[in-house]
Amino acid sequence: QKSIADGNALQVIFISGDQHWAEISFKDIPSIGDIPTVRVHEVTASGIDQRWNQIIPNPNRLKLRETDSGSECALPFTYKGVVYDDCTTVDHHTPWCYTVPDDTFGGRSWGNCLPASMYSNIVSSKKNICGDDASHVCTAQANFGGISVDWEEQSVTLSILTPHDESAPVAASVSFAL
Repeated sequence: QKSIADGNALQVIFISGDQHWAEISFKDIPSIGDIPTVRVHEVTASGIDQRWNQIIPNPNRLKLRETDSGSECALPFTYKGVVYDDCTTVDHHTPWCYTVPDDTFGGRSWGNCLPASMYSNIVSSKKNICGDDASHVCTAQANFGGISVDWEEQSVTLSILTPHDESAPVAASVSFAL
């Protein structure tokens, strides 16, 4: 945190293991004195050939798009026969999305979308996931974490790799500026 505040580092990114699932998450470290709040990121993956089909809650897990209640948007979703890949203002005064896209759990649920964040290009195959979290991969044969830095573009990409799944070797990824 101090290294970023002092200009000695652009990002802090952890890559860790020892779980049987994979996820991309972030945490805002609160300010301390004159050191401002800093966001750190983590890619967690195991590399172990084992499926772990359990929903493990994590409020810090990266969401494709989030509502004001903290729920993840179920993207893409269909409303009145039109497919939406992002929040819409159709029939509502503020951008919204479905959080439960169909009659699962007794009916559709929706929420007002938070403004788009620094994560404008989150990609998820939505394969091998647990629950509705697009960056919580748990049913792949094996999962690995990846970090790729593009020094010329000053960006970093965090990825969850599932190499045994030929149709979706990258289960989820996000890129953002350094």
